Formats: sequence, C-alpha cells, structure tokens
Amino acid sequence: MVSAAGWIAPASPSVLRDLRRNLLLVLLSAVLAAGLFPPWEFWPLAFVALVPLLLALRRTVTWRASGYLALLWGVVFQMAALYWMTTIFGAACLPLFVLLALPWVAFGVIYRLLPRRLALPLLVLAVPVLWVAAEWVRCEGTYMRFSWLQMGLSLVPTRGGLFLDSLIGVYGATFLVLLVNGALAALLSGELSGRRKLAAMGATTVASGGMLLALSLASPGKDKPSSSVVLVQEDNGDLDDLRRLILRYADEHPALIVCPELALHDYLLEPPALCRQLADLARATGSTLIVGAKEAAPDDAPCDSLRRRAMLSLEGRLYYNAAFLISPQGELLGVYHKHYPIQFFSDGVPGRGYPTFPTPAGRLGVAICYDFDYATTARQLVRHGAQLLVVPTYDDRAWTGLQALQHARVVQARAAEAGRWVLRPTSSGLTEVIAPTGEVTGSLSSGEPGALLTRVALREDLTPYVRAGWLLPYLCLALAAGMVVALGAGRVVRRRSPLSPAPQGRGERGRG
Repeated sequence: MVSAAGWIAPASPSVLRDLRRNLLLVLLSAVLAAGLFPPWEFWPLAFVALVPLLLALRRTVTWRASGYLALLWGVVFQMAALYWMTTIFGAACLPLFVLLALPWVAFGVIYRLLPRRLALPLLVLAVPVLWVAAEWVRCEGTYMRFSWLQMGLSLVPTRGGLFLDSLIGVYGATFLVLLVNGALAALLSGELSGRRKLAAMGATTVASGGMLLALSLASPGKDKPSSSVVLVQEDNGDLDDLRRLILRYADEHPALIVCPELALHDYLLEPPALCRQLADLARATGSTLIVGAKEAAPDDAPCDSLRRRAMLSLEGRLYYNAAFLISPQGELLGVYHKHYPIQFFSDGVPGRGYPTFPTPAGRLGVAICYDFDYATTARQLVRHGAQLLVVPTYDDRAWTGLQALQHARVVQARAAEAGRWVLRPTSSGLTEVIAPTGEVTGSLSSGEPGALLTRVALREDLTPYVRAGWLLPYLCLALAAGMVVALGAGRVVRRRSPLSPAPQGRGERGRG
C-alpha cells in the first residue's frame, strides 16, 4: 500500500531501514556538494558528490518519493552553501530555497521514471542531459533565475576547469561532471548484471580519464597587456571622494577609468553641474571614464510589477540602473542600462539589447553586476564586437567575504567563456582584473576604498564556446523534453494494454 504522498505506508523494519538509508544518502550528497563551493572549494568532490543522490533516487519505489528526496537535497544543499542569505531574507530563505530547488525535483522525478532495463549508455548519458536541462531552467529559464552553485562552477579554481569553460562553458563543465557521477552511480547500482557493471566501469574510466586530462591541460597563452586602466573601489556615492581616488592616477593618463555600479547615487543627467564636473574629471585625466549612476525612466517603461512596486516605494519613480561612458574630451559616448535588475528589489527598469561602445580605449562591452551572472550576457557582448568587458558591480559593505567570493567565481567563468579581459570594480570588494583565461591578475580586498592600476589588452578572437559551445544546454533541453514525451507515451500505452503489469509499489514491500 502506498500513501498519497508516495511513501511506503507499512512500517516494516526493512521499509524503515531503506527509508533511513535513502535519507542519509541524500543528506550526504547535499553536504558533499556544498563542499565544492566557497569557503571550502574542495573541487575533486565534484566527481563523486552526486553519486549518493543518484543511488537514492533510483532506489525509491515511486516517482513521488524520488521527487521529495530531490527537494530535500536541493534545500539542504542551498542551506549549506548559501547560509549567508539568511542575513538578507531571514526566515523567507526556506520558501525561496524550495522554489529554487523545483528544477532539481523535476530531475529527480524524470530520472526515477527512466526504465530499469534502459541500455547502459543511454542511462549514463541521461544523467547529464537531465541535470543540465534542470540547471538551465534554474539559472536562466524562470523569473526566479539564480545562476550561483552550478556544478560546473566548482571547477573554476582549477586552470583546467577554466579551459573547459572556454571550450564548452559552465554548462559543458556541468555535463562532464554529471557524466562521471552518472557512470559511478550505474556501477554501484544493484540494477546491473556483471556484464553491465564491466561496461559501466569502462565508461567511468573513460569519462574520468577524459576529465582529468582536460583539467591537466594548460590554459591558452596569455596576452601581453598594452593599455593601462584604473578600477575604482568606493561605495559612499559622493563625487568628491570619487574624484580624490581618480586624481591619484591623473599623471598616469590611463586609457580607461571604471567606477562601480551606482558609484554616484544621483540621477546623473538631471543636475547639469554634476555632468560638467565629470566631464572636467575625464579631461583632467585624459581617460575614458565609466561611472555608475541612475537615469530617469518614463512612467510607462516596460517592467514587471514586483520591480515597479519596489522602485515606486523607495524612489517614488522609475529609473534605469545605468553606466555612463564619458570620453577624454568630456563628451557623453553612451549609456548602458542594467539588463537583469535583481528580482524583488528596487534595482531599475530592465534594459534592452547588448550594445557595445566604440571608445578611445577600444570597443567596450558593458554589463552591470547581476547581468554577468547569466551566460547570455558576455557571449552576446562579444558577438556584438566587444574587445574588452567592463562589469561595474555593487557588492554591499554588509556582505561577508564568502558572498563576494562566490559572486566573483561566476565572473571568472564568464571571462573564460568569452575569452576577454574583464574589469570588475566593486563598491566594497572584491575588485578584480580577470584575464581571458579566467585567472585573476589583480585585485583589491573587500571593505576599503581604493583604486587599482593595471594593464590589459584588447582581443577580437572568438572562443569555441562563443562560436558553438553555448548551444549545449539548449540541446539538453530538447533531449530532456523528448524523454518526457517518451515516458508519457509509454505510460499511456501500458495503461491501455490488457497485458500490462500492476502498477509498481501497490501491495508490494519496497524502498522509500
């Protein structure tokens, strides 16, 4: 007998023992997966962390039980890796984590429904296909999108992992990690005969060997930096403080000076005196100047109701979170509007398109903070001709170093995917200069105002990821959709067939 929730109702010792074993496997997997990310970053765990979860999902009797186990894994994993979010959302973190875990629930259900007699190569390949599809939905496919904690990001601390990002992106790295986990789970599963276990062992060896070979490869050759740039780290929102930091480097005449997101808390185009002061500052340094500030938006600007309500409540008006580009002659070269304002917060009206800006410092691709969390942004900017990527960022002073580091890891992966130098000035840290290989070449620690002088190079080549590697998650989405259709059609056929066996789990003792 099966309860409405899908768990085994009889409280026999064997059933309870199996249920406890599955719960322990799920909790173990969640803790191991959290250990892949800052502050621990023990990346070798990536190849085994999900094996206990996969074993538990396949051992359940019903797909409902598998869904609950996947939900438990997602909530515990996020609580362990993102425990700092309680300082922002408090008790609301729990329902937030539940919502963010729903794509993993879909993975658990579909993975459990795969036929037990499925050919081994298909069973192993189904794991990364379904996981990448679920990961894309979680990271980019819904209003709640949140791209931190992708499995592929666990390899960012390794040179080989960044090299993989330049070839197949973070989703591709996730695919390979899950391929190894899926092969190991198949090897350890009781579903396989001796011959199939040998085949699983061979597949595991090939996948693991390929991954280790990729991680041992050297990164692409580094550029010889040619242009000097200055990154400003300051969060007071005051022009006088900003000016003092910038004028320290006036004698260097850097090609580019970049300030953080909302470096000025004002509406830049409304007080003419403020615009004149910034123009004078650009002329004094002989540099292209990028400053984050606000720009008024029309009342009918397209914006979802949650963001609109937040802006009207705090600002009394709609606005764009903007980056203003000013030439060395003091002329306004262009304005970029933040494409992905943070959900639920007063963070501006979403911008449109991915413009790039020709400047004396090169053709610049500009993104603001949260924009760079999404794989589409850097790729589109490079496709539109960006030779250098600039990412003004606001990392609140109240943030812990853990939050700043987790955020910075995403930007490293984007730099490797795009194959461009990335300049990332933040309000309070971590301010970083990131090479096209994804490696950090200069940084300022969190918490103190300052400026960083460095050199970078312009690039025009396209990485394999930008050319074609970005298509992988969409291929996985199509294949996952095909699996769902095939599973649905198979269930319909079995229900209509007079020879179909009784539904599994009813009147049968099994595992929870």
